[in-house]
Amino acid sequence: MRTIRRLYFYLVAFISLEVVMWSIITLARTIFDAASLNNIGDQIAGGLAFLIVGLPMFLFHWIFIQRDSSHDPDERASRLRELFLYGTYLATLIPIAQNIIALINRELLKLFDLDNTFAFLGSEQTLADNLIAIMVLSVAFYYFFHIVKKEWADNTPGNDLPGTRRLFRYIWMLYSLVLLIFGVVFILQYIFYTPVDLGNPTREMLANGLAILLVSAPLWTFNWQVIQKSLDSREEADSYLRLVSLYCLALGGIIITLTSGGWVLATVLKVFLEKEAITGSELFNRLSSTLSVTIAMGVVWAYFGRQWNETIKNAADTLRQAALRRLYFYILSLLGNITVFFGIQQLFGVMIDIIFGQFTSLTSYASSISTSLAMLIIGLPVWLRYWPVLQTEAAQTSDMGDHARRSIIRKSYLYLLLFSLVVGMMASAGQLLYNLISKITVENPGNPLMDFLHDSKTLAIIIVWLVYHFLALHSDGKAAQAALSMRHASFPTALFAISDSQYVEQVKESLSKSAPGIPLTVFKKDEVTSVNDLTVFKALVLPVKFVTEPDEMIRGKLDAYSGKRVIIPEEKEGWIWQGLGTRNTLESARETARIIRQLAENQPVRTSTSNSPWVIVGYVFGGLFALQVLLMIIASIISAFFPM
Repeated sequence: MRTIRRLYFYLVAFISLEVVMWSIITLARTIFDAASLNNIGDQIAGGLAFLIVGLPMFLFHWIFIQRDSSHDPDERASRLRELFLYGTYLATLIPIAQNIIALINRELLKLFDLDNTFAFLGSEQTLADNLIAIMVLSVAFYYFFHIVKKEWADNTPGNDLPGTRRLFRYIWMLYSLVLLIFGVVFILQYIFYTPVDLGNPTREMLANGLAILLVSAPLWTFNWQVIQKSLDSREEADSYLRLVSLYCLALGGIIITLTSGGWVLATVLKVFLEKEAITGSELFNRLSSTLSVTIAMGVVWAYFGRQWNETIKNAADTLRQAALRRLYFYILSLLGNITVFFGIQQLFGVMIDIIFGQFTSLTSYASSISTSLAMLIIGLPVWLRYWPVLQTEAAQTSDMGDHARRSIIRKSYLYLLLFSLVVGMMASAGQLLYNLISKITVENPGNPLMDFLHDSKTLAIIIVWLVYHFLALHSDGKAAQAALSMRHASFPTALFAISDSQYVEQVKESLSKSAPGIPLTVFKKDEVTSVNDLTVFKALVLPVKFVTEPDEMIRGKLDAYSGKRVIIPEEKEGWIWQGLGTRNTLESARETARIIRQLAENQPVRTSTSNSPWVIVGYVFGGLFALQVLLMIIASIISAFFPM
């Protein structure tokens, strides 16, 4: 209940703060620009109305929040309070930056004798409009800056100010980086464009680019330097936020670079195949926008890819480093795979049309040929760069290979491709049969030969892809089984006597199903003291009484033992096992067998917990959302090569 109440107060306070700030800005702009406004009455009425409504709401909720936090340390250290305070930073600094850009933008356009309508930001604003917004927002920022400064000075126990500040820094850095990319793209467009007539119609690009760069370049440089200097703290250097941010920037950089580069290549090939009468300057002008994006995002990819690699190298061990790289490699391998697949599909389709159709000249197929060749030229190197590395890693017989084969990322990659290919095979086979049957049942079936060849082509390529990836999955299974058999055989385990004989039988039964190769030796109660050498066992499964009521002889043997110990929790008067749910005998036996198997396979031991139905529903919706995002990325790449 406190969390819901806290969320309500901070959310209303944030919204009402926005209303107050912008209503004051609107009123001040109306006063200073009264001579140039036609609807001054409407502007004043709107500003006053929102101020009269918003100011009491903000004061009421903010005073309540401040009073509550001054008396309750939990409220003062709450994450919502930190998010609110740093959220006010973004709510004021972002529009301040945009107003500064708008102000500079119009001045540069004036310098180049251009109209304000060409401005990237603030084309209909005035100098007074921007200065008023900057002043009002600066006052609000100054107020909350001092509150945050006091929060750091008090350092209330339980707070997460470093984590929230880290989030603010990366959002602020990403915002300034996006602006910087826009500025660079505008400047490059101006540089690449060659005027074919008198004058230069791209001067607005130069003005807009310079305005954005004058603000975003120092802003991003400062933010990035602050982030880099904070890496002296191990918590900052190892944060998942840094890793995810660098990962997204590197991955987004390479995807956009290759996609736009492919479009440039396809355009050049199309002009060549069509033998279009175009000068080099005209071709360069046509490519200027996409070429600018390619270069800008290529720099982003190169820089942040290097930063991402350096961050991964600082990981604790080689297995973690490989796991962090794996997702990046599989995403690029998947995109390269899909690009090659569709490129071959389209190229073979053109070849069929040329050989068996009514071929006149390459000009009529220029668009299809250029697109398919561009896809192959871009996609094939990407696929061959990453997929063989992943295959080599999975083929190893070491721990690295074992982790690679068991990786959920690799399994998702292979099964996603198999699922898509099987569905595609059914669809193409159905289309092929439909065309064959319609040749008999339909009076005018069109061109049966061409339909048959195209459908057969699609089906054949899908089958080749399907067989290849099925063999890769099958090879993983064989290698994994061989490695697991060796691990299981070299992991003898001892199960010491407990009072419940049914439990022992169920452990043996569960282990025989999940890992039959693990040698399991059971010692009965009267055999425990006769065991001389425990070092021959890699793990010991012990009842809880060995911990709570140890025999002196057994205690000495256990103290000298250096292997793994698995303690079976049992109910005992006065003993409470924190974090352990209630389990029946069968569930406990299965859990014991699972832990033994995890130890034998050198996996992290994780105790199973029963998930609520809502958690499972959340996982399902999360998976569907991730799949939708992946399909959107794939669709955007395909649409770049197949414009409507």
